[in-house]
Amino acid sequence: MSVEKLLKLLRPIIPHLPKSVQRFMPGVLASLPLAFEIAHLLYKHRGKIKEIFESLTKRASTQSRRETDGIAEAIQRLPRRRARWLKRRLVYLPLALEIVKASNRKNMKRLRNLTAPLPGNVKRKIRRRLHR
Repeated sequence: MSVEKLLKLLRPIIPHLPKSVQRFMPGVLASLPLAFEIAHLLYKHRGKIKEIFESLTKRASTQSRRETDGIAEAIQRLPRRRARWLKRRLVYLPLALEIVKASNRKNMKRLRNLTAPLPGNVKRKIRRRLHR
């Protein structure tokens, strides 16, 4: 799914998010398309990262988890097909948000810690998306 389609999909959700999550959204909205691309990439390679995924999600901040939970609650207002597509990727969104935040803040140590356990080809694809 392209970034333009994703943004069209997410804009109607934002007014239905809980107020506590909407506070985070201005900062997150700019990085959300990239985070969803990375979440989609992680979803595609879920078979390879199955064993290490739980330990990686523990590294996600509570703020990223709250943002993801708020999006999950608002998904019910979407058409069924789009909601299913988003739900599958929401599992990987907290980790993807952390990766994007670390990249935006130029925190290379944190970025390396988050991506180190991932297989080499997944790390390469994430790096390409971050540097676009």
